[in-house]
Amino acid sequence: MANKKIFLILISLAFLSSSCLAKFYKPSDSPYQTPLMVGEKRIFVEIVSDDEKLKNGLTGRQKLKDDEGMLFDFRERENKRPSFWMKGMLFDIDIIWIKNFKITEITRGASVPRDTFETLPLYPPPSNIDMVLEVREGWTDLYNVNVGNKIQF
Repeated sequence: MANKKIFLILISLAFLSSSCLAKFYKPSDSPYQTPLMVGEKRIFVEIVSDDEKLKNGLTGRQKLKDDEGMLFDFRERENKRPSFWMKGMLFDIDIIWIKNFKITEITRGASVPRDTFETLPLYPPPSNIDMVLEVREGWTDLYNVNVGNKIQF
């Protein structure tokens, strides 16, 4: 009987530790590897800073999970007011504009083109920024992310 209890305790601990670790680590095949705190919410981001990745962003990706995002790093770039568009996007997003690790503005519900003839709107930042975070549409409202919140690696 004691061996059965120990076995059940060990199985329970293994299950709990694996589910806890899943909150802090992503599978190695996921591009979203870097943990980032946005206000009080932890997500995993893919950081992009080279020309090709900055241009393509999330184009062609099927979706973002609730704990995933793409962080565009403009800190080493001259253009501090880059406009974004939804060319080739397959899902709607929220765009979080960041300067000095602080959210300066949020564009909620940037939507994909509904037909091939629709003119693509541009989404410019409200002022100079040094990073932009894209998350799935509705994420900022769901987690009460607001202007003034800080982000931390």
